[in-house]
Amino acid sequence: MMDIQQTIINIVESKVFISFTSFIFGIFIYWLYFYIKELKSKYDFSDELRDIVNHYL
Repeated sequence: MMDIQQTIINIVESKVFISFTSFIFGIFIYWLYFYIKELKSKYDFSDELRDIVNHYL
């Protein structure tokens, strides 16, 4: 049981694990940025659409 725990600690402390997690985190931030940007553009578009509808009604 102690060997497994030590192995887990070694994996967590290894540079490969750290770089891998930071890589995943970077992708997540990147995706979040584009997702928010997409939502913002959709929101702006719906805003314009509402203005057009109000103009013609």
